[in-house]
Amino acid sequence: MWAFFFALLCLPGLKAPLSGNETSTYYDYVSSTPFQLLTQYADPNQHTLFSILSNSSIQIFGENEVAFRLPVFFAAIFSVFLIHLLGQRLWGGRVAGFAALLMIGSARNFYWAQHGRGYMFSELLALASVFGVTLLLKEKSYKKGTWILILSGLGLCIAVPSNAYFLPACGLAFIFVLWESRNSEISISWTHLGKKLLPFIFLATLTAGYFLIIYDDLILGIEAYKKYSKVYLN
Repeated sequence: MWAFFFALLCLPGLKAPLSGNETSTYYDYVSSTPFQLLTQYADPNQHTLFSILSNSSIQIFGENEVAFRLPVFFAAIFSVFLIHLLGQRLWGGRVAGFAALLMIGSARNFYWAQHGRGYMFSELLALASVFGVTLLLKEKSYKKGTWILILSGLGLCIAVPSNAYFLPACGLAFIFVLWESRNSEISISWTHLGKKLLPFIFLATLTAGYFLIIYDDLILGIEAYKKYSKVYLN
């Protein structure tokens, strides 16, 4: 219900003319192939996951503002649904409803839901990563949690590379919860702990591989952004 309500609020803004950085995102990457986007990193204005999905949307629905922004629109809807689901699992229905309302009422969230950039995917995939971590804690949902964590974590880094900082925090939180929920009368099984942490290790390997592929471009992009910041942001 909350996701449907948020969708109705966002629909009118999808038709607005392109503005700001989304204009650069469109003109710079609309003709790029998925392979080019995944193996090259031109500058910090490149939001790879968004551009891949946005270009696909344009090919299907035609070249217009709505098609360009459609991926972030759906990401915003799924974010509301997912935060409600997380709240329901962790704290109950009231907290879930309140969390969904906070997300809907956020001006920044409302803006990114109608703006052709990758930040809405950062939010959605961060929530998905947390959801995957909660599934890892239970043996019966371990496999499902593994896949969700790995796919959402890698997607998080592809969406915006600086999102990589979020993943170690998820790992540390996971270890803390495992430690707090242990039976103090039983010694720690390092084999069991290693198995639990295996998805994080595999995710770290995939993420490192992706960053190695774009490493040279990433360094150039960081240096370019530093120069831009000194001129325009200071």
